[in-house]
Amino acid sequence: MRSLFTSALIVVWALAGATALSAQTAPIATVALTPGWVTFGQVVPKGFARDGLRVGSLATQTDVKTRWDDGSIRFAVVTVKADAAGSFAITAAPASGPQFDAPFIPAASVTFTIGGVPYVATLPAALSADRWLTGPNVYEGRSVVAPVSSSGAHPFLRVNFDTRSYSDGTARVDVSVENVLDQAGATTVTYDVTIAVNGATVWSKAALQHFYLTRWRKVFDIGSGSAGSIAPDLTPFHQAGALPPYLGLVANVVDRTTDATGALRPAFDVLGQGALNNPMWDHAGRPELAPYPDWTARYLVHKDPTQRAFVLANGDLSGSWPFHIREPLGSITPGVGPDRFISLDQRPTVWLDDRASTDPIVRPEDRVKGGPMQMHEYGTGIPGPGQSPLGPDLAHQPSLAYVPYLLTGDRYYGEEMGFIANYNLIHTYNGDAVRGSLGILENNEVRGFGWALRNLVDAAAYAPSADTRAYFSLKVQNNLQWLDTNANSQDPVTNPLKLLWTKYRPEPGYISLWEQTYLAFAIDRARAQGFTGGLDHRDAIARLQLRLFTSAPDYPRESPFGCGLNAVTIPCVWGAPYLIAAGHVPNPSSWAGFTFFTTMADIAHNTIGDPNLQRDYAGFYGPEARLNLMIGITSGWTGAKEAYDYLFPFIGVSNANCSAAYGGRDTADRPDLACRAGWALDFYPPTPAPPVNRAPVVTAIADRTNQVGDAASLAVQAIDPDSDPLTYSATGLPGGLAINPATGAISGTFTTAGDFAVVVSVSDGSLSATASFTWHVVTPPPVNHPPVIAPIADQRGEQGESATVAIAATDADHNPLTYSAIGLPGSLVIDPATGIISGTLAVTGEFPVSISVSDGTATASTSFVWRVFRRAAIVAPAPGSTFTSSTQAFTWEAGVGVASTRLDIGSAPGLADIFAGQFGTTLVQIVAGLPVDGRQLFVRLSSSITGEVRFNDYTYTAFTFVNHPPAIAPIANQAGHVGDAVTLGVHASDADNDALTYRASGLPDGLTIDATTGAISGTLARADSFTVTVTVSDGAATASTTFAWIVAVPPPPPNLPPVVAPIADQTSTLGDTVSLAIAATDPEGKPLSFSATGLPAGLTINPSSGVISGILLAIGDFTVTVSATDGTSIASTSFVWHVARPAGLVTELKNPGPQQNRAGDNVDLQLEVVYNALAVKLAGGEERLHNLVDFSARNLPRGLRIDREKARIRGHIDNDAAGVYQVIVTVTEVGGRQVSQTFGWTVLPRLRTRDR
Repeated sequence: MRSLFTSALIVVWALAGATALSAQTAPIATVALTPGWVTFGQVVPKGFARDGLRVGSLATQTDVKTRWDDGSIRFAVVTVKADAAGSFAITAAPASGPQFDAPFIPAASVTFTIGGVPYVATLPAALSADRWLTGPNVYEGRSVVAPVSSSGAHPFLRVNFDTRSYSDGTARVDVSVENVLDQAGATTVTYDVTIAVNGATVWSKAALQHFYLTRWRKVFDIGSGSAGSIAPDLTPFHQAGALPPYLGLVANVVDRTTDATGALRPAFDVLGQGALNNPMWDHAGRPELAPYPDWTARYLVHKDPTQRAFVLANGDLSGSWPFHIREPLGSITPGVGPDRFISLDQRPTVWLDDRASTDPIVRPEDRVKGGPMQMHEYGTGIPGPGQSPLGPDLAHQPSLAYVPYLLTGDRYYGEEMGFIANYNLIHTYNGDAVRGSLGILENNEVRGFGWALRNLVDAAAYAPSADTRAYFSLKVQNNLQWLDTNANSQDPVTNPLKLLWTKYRPEPGYISLWEQTYLAFAIDRARAQGFTGGLDHRDAIARLQLRLFTSAPDYPRESPFGCGLNAVTIPCVWGAPYLIAAGHVPNPSSWAGFTFFTTMADIAHNTIGDPNLQRDYAGFYGPEARLNLMIGITSGWTGAKEAYDYLFPFIGVSNANCSAAYGGRDTADRPDLACRAGWALDFYPPTPAPPVNRAPVVTAIADRTNQVGDAASLAVQAIDPDSDPLTYSATGLPGGLAINPATGAISGTFTTAGDFAVVVSVSDGSLSATASFTWHVVTPPPVNHPPVIAPIADQRGEQGESATVAIAATDADHNPLTYSAIGLPGSLVIDPATGIISGTLAVTGEFPVSISVSDGTATASTSFVWRVFRRAAIVAPAPGSTFTSSTQAFTWEAGVGVASTRLDIGSAPGLADIFAGQFGTTLVQIVAGLPVDGRQLFVRLSSSITGEVRFNDYTYTAFTFVNHPPAIAPIANQAGHVGDAVTLGVHASDADNDALTYRASGLPDGLTIDATTGAISGTLARADSFTVTVTVSDGAATASTTFAWIVAVPPPPPNLPPVVAPIADQTSTLGDTVSLAIAATDPEGKPLSFSATGLPAGLTINPSSGVISGILLAIGDFTVTVSATDGTSIASTSFVWHVARPAGLVTELKNPGPQQNRAGDNVDLQLEVVYNALAVKLAGGEERLHNLVDFSARNLPRGLRIDREKARIRGHIDNDAAGVYQVIVTVTEVGGRQVSQTFGWTVLPRLRTRDR
């Protein structure tokens, strides 16, 4: 088969070559942004950026958190604001500028009510000195606050306010609440909690039990500024070894923190377990047990925003697991870095375990002071009082916060990396005489060594604090050295195959290569992260895997023996068995006397053929084996590529039955690696060469001339092709001048005349460039003093007035002066010799005037405003005219410069005895009630102009009144029925606007007319024909109209339809017997008949009673419509009938009762399981249900195991396994439902025979 690996590697090499050729100009990454603020984490390959980064042409802030050993940026938090969506290249740039002025600090508080007593933690208003982000775009600082009550501060609860403020006022408050201090009295506490931001409650929760060694987080955005988003470019993450790349075949399955209704799933609430299995130490694979969790890998491949939220949510809930502990402030052992993690250097015997309180190996001063601590691994999983129900574990721990930290740069995730890394060190038992202060990780389970080393390596590479990185890095190096020593100490004669980690399995003589694979991966991650050592140990593990694929005929990778009943292929595959026979043991129940097998044939003889050991590649074992073969390919081992090409089609091409738990559909519709995304790692790309440093370029400077006494300001222009910071210097500068070494600005005051040969140099620290020019400095000529002109106040006048203004000016040198003016109002002129302005104001308006005076060499100027106004004048009615009514509308033009006007009317000039107006800005005045006797009226229009009142007077003749009779509109003939309510309006008008009254004759019985409004109303009382006359009067004259009104007997009432009562949506289970009565009535008491459409299969409706009955035979959501009819009319109602699957497959897992055996017994115990009868029927038989359930057991006597499909406990009890066991058997259905039983199992000591 053609090698899939070969073609993939060629593409990687080709792309790397193209990158290297354009290293000096190629961007570090290209990211996609949406509009708004985006703060994100960015990994940079070694040597590509020294001081800062730039995103496109956007104003960029770079906060460097980690540097490579050459001082270049390794990881930074980048903040930009995009105005539009698009792709933006990230390139090297100078460092960011200073912090912007006055970041906005919102008001925020957290209130805890503990035993009825409120404790409040309030965010300080001042900026914090503990800065996470600082620069021109964003500020973020941390304030650690102890909640305070009336009696003082809480002794151990602490609130971290990580407050982020952007330059436009948008803000974010990141609240994390901790119960993690190592101090006496620290314990689990229950409280009601409320978070308030800017006076509003944003979140609350009642009766929250905050367990010791845990913390929780909530984040709130504030302000109207928009939040953007980013689709990261992971290429530099891969090039730098920060993240492994993944195969593109990973299925794009999106996980969510919410249920189908959009509500938050309980596991994702504060202090929840998120997507993790609990307890962590449970055996069997799951999505989080991978190099990085399946859900993380799916985001890294497809970058779905919802998947990103799922990844970050699980990172938030890393705080829920009880492995967090800090040294308190002021402790004599200050801990590691600013996070104050407990240090093995300071407390070498510390053990994060409650058994440490009585263990003599742990010094009293090293013991943890608070409690209770986490549950013991492989215990009952039932928490004690105050103990967290979440059980962490080294052997099954995932990576939760590392990738969220790289993606976001959030401080919380950076701390979480450190917490779990340090947990791995201080939870390792020092009594094994291995850990010590060196920090050698717990190795009673090799998988625990692997997963713990991975998390320790990632924290050592990217922890935000340099002190923390140095501490963790030393522990990483110690572990890698220990591993190499362990591998290289193997005797080449007795163990030529370099088989490792014997005596660590409960099956004497066997090793689990799949566990060792986790460790080989972790060592290889350490190599990718830049650590040295451990490779001899890694290679021993990976080479054993390679031998399983390439040692035929001694060890065939395919064999027809031992395939078992469930084999997918025959001959079955043996390249990745569950266990490998590593050597001979005299007693199969003990490791005593173990000797290594020395040939692959020996291993094959004792491994191949055992159906309990054979495993197909699809599932867990093929993807794990693939990682070892990738190490072989990268290392250039013979046969590695051929073995990889043989294995890959099983897991990367052929479809496998992927379960829903791993992103599948429980059908064989995609390759195994498409589901097990966390294992779908690809090869790291080559590390790119950093760009070659290029010399700066300085712009040529032309020769310059100045006078002694001049102020100098010359900006030297230079650029660096690599965006390196530049330093400026200069020689030969004129006296009094200096150059700013950071900006290149030359400034100062010239003190000496002469010709100066200046050389400016600019350097990037390695290379430099120069520019030379001559600076001529001459002695200045005699100084002429300019004239001085006195300020002129603003002028005003009315159109047509004469104006005269004299300009006052002097000259210190007594030179003759000449005057000029710009902007004078029309008809005004200035005398050039005397400076007198004179003339007539002919044009209205506001004129900005500039006056200049010159002594022939220099000038002086002053400005003022000349306002020319015109008073307001009446436009209508025309002055001297006669009014046409007692109401008159006056309109006038506004004039110029008029602030307000007023209209008065009197019986003589200047009087306002008829109408007195008010000053205002309106240009219209309607006056009513004017005399109507034809007399002469006197009108005055006053104008207010800058506080002075001027007016125009007018005369008019009053209107002479003549009465006009009213007019009434005709009324159409009317018709109605007895009992009708009537409202009929009568419409009339009067030309003189006189008040009108109404009356009527001949109205139908029951009706009346309103004398004021003319409205006819009432209820028609008698059938007949009526002639109606309506009359309207203005008090002097009348008008009438007549019409016919026919009143008839009413028709009979219509038929009334029946009424069907609404039916609530129904929810039932498949197989339920149903009886649902329909409620319906007929207002006239007529008999009803019923019908229905859309009923679920198995149901019918009784047409007479309306009862729906039957047995539900179909699953789904059915829209049902029920109708009732009285023979004439019909009424209907609809509802939804939801028919669900049965609640569970398992009805009962029967308790077998107490068991008793002796050590050494062979056991075969079949547990009885009762299945849901309907589920059995639908599945086609009980045996078909085995693929839908999974049996597991905890705390079995050593040597026993449970068949995961058939609930059968079998095996040989170890000879030294005497004791009492509390066994928990659990059956887990597809979908997550579980049923458990607990029973006791007593194992008595083995009977021994007397020696002969």
